[in-house]
Amino acid sequence: NMLSLAPDAVRALARDAGSTLYLRNVVVEVEQIRLTMQDLRAGGEVVTYRYNRAGKLSRTDKREPQITRCEDPFGAEDFDWSKVPMLVEQAFVAIGADRSAEIRVDVERPDKCGPVHAQVSLQKNSVINGAYFDRGGRIYKVD
Repeated sequence: NMLSLAPDAVRALARDAGSTLYLRNVVVEVEQIRLTMQDLRAGGEVVTYRYNRAGKLSRTDKREPQITRCEDPFGAEDFDWSKVPMLVEQAFVAIGADRSAEIRVDVERPDKCGPVHAQVSLQKNSVINGAYFDRGGRIYKVD
């Protein structure tokens, strides 16, 4: 699955952008990774790129719809992308969710533009539970 490929996706976008990478939101799911950034190559427009299993990066037609209102981006190096699988495992334990739940990990700055965090959402039977982690990988909230 794509959970362990977040570092590869971030590196691919950094190479493609050709500059220091500042992100608005990164969504890691089992099937794909979507990275949203303000793209200077697109006139400063907020753009979402998709990274797939084949290691290909492509611009999507529309930007990620569920990003925070915080418009201050964060540097790609501000988060340890290799921790994503561990955060998902910790969320399953903390929430007690069925292992067949759909997984979504959002890495972003919260609406009030606080520090970078990761939200692991587990969805089963239309019920979504979330676990929130600081950039160091410590859980600070479960809902």
